[in-house]
Amino acid sequence: MFGVILVSWFLSFGYVPQLTESVEQTTTTLETQYIPTVAEIGLRADYHLLSVYGSVETYQYYFDTLSFAPFRADYKIGAELRIAEGITAVIEHECDHAVVSSRSGKSSNTYGSMNTKMVLRLSGSSK
Repeated sequence: MFGVILVSWFLSFGYVPQLTESVEQTTTTLETQYIPTVAEIGLRADYHLLSVYGSVETYQYYFDTLSFAPFRADYKIGAELRIAEGITAVIEHECDHAVVSSRSGKSSNTYGSMNTKMVLRLSGSSK
């Protein structure tokens, strides 16, 4: 019997009230002059016991001229396999990249990061 593939997408917007980075307790404030906002767009496909998803979350500064200048993009891709009721295997990769701003032609935030996780998720409920 053929299953139905369900594809969903999402889009979200938000405000970033605090924007700092730290390594070994040294904290750096990335920007205090402009208002940072965040937008995320993603896609998820479910087929039987398997789910595959991905998204990109972009941080940008809002300027008085009603324009936005992106400075960071976080990418996420993952897959989930439901092994049994309450047991799911997950693999997920996330990487964060500085973005070249069209206003400045370069990015002063030249950091980057990435991580890959493999998780066995156990969940349940009391009935």
